[in-house]
Amino acid sequence: MGRGKEVYSIVSIQPCMRKLLFTTLYCLLFCSASAQYLHDVPPPAVQEANWHYHPWWTLYASGAIVPNDVRIGNPGIGWGTALLFPLNGKVPDWQSPVWLGLDFNYHYFGTEQLGSLYVHYENWQLAFTTRITGTDKRKTKPFMDVQLGGRYLVGLTSDGRNYSGIILRRAWDGTATALNLGGLTATDYNIVREYGKMSLMGTLAPGVQFIGKRQHWSGVFIKCFLQFGTNTHYLNRDSLHVAQNPLLMPPQKGSGLMYGLQLGLTI
Repeated sequence: MGRGKEVYSIVSIQPCMRKLLFTTLYCLLFCSASAQYLHDVPPPAVQEANWHYHPWWTLYASGAIVPNDVRIGNPGIGWGTALLFPLNGKVPDWQSPVWLGLDFNYHYFGTEQLGSLYVHYENWQLAFTTRITGTDKRKTKPFMDVQLGGRYLVGLTSDGRNYSGIILRRAWDGTATALNLGGLTATDYNIVREYGKMSLMGTLAPGVQFIGKRQHWSGVFIKCFLQFGTNTHYLNRDSLHVAQNPLLMPPQKGSGLMYGLQLGLTI
């Protein structure tokens, strides 16, 4: 009887072993089959650690040209700066397609000398800017600026003071104002006449940003611009030499167009 029970136990165990073996083989086959399709599963999105948006701050050199009917001289040379912030601050800055901010620039169009008199031509601008750009990471990032603001084209007539003297006086004026030493008046600049009129202007400016190696917002950029606006008021540079009294010469109206090129650095 003892041997019979032993044989019965072995026989009863064999079906269990077969089931366990089949189950193990099935699991192995299922896992190996699933592994064949792992390469088709998209990888999880990479999250940027500790990201925060960075303002788009630029410093640039600028050259500008006015139409031939605005007789103030060509080209104008100057500089400018812009500070832009992303419209959507909840995503990394390189993913924001729209940026908003301000752009300021200045151009000097030359000086005309009339004996002891100097007529200096300047152009100052301040504009609200909307920048539209791509949302992918790349080494070259195109963008488009749309601007609306004001433009001040001015002719300064100084007596016995050239343009470098005007610049030095302005620097001193700024220092005196910052230190509360009292400001300068037009007489201190030897300016005997200043004529300018604020005009409205809009600008379309396509450009390309060349991204730096270390950050995805830094690098250099190049941008061309086309500006249009209301008529400018200016002192005709050619007529100054034939006027009986240049100080009494009336201003003229001209086109509000201006176009040029900017080359700068994003900080």
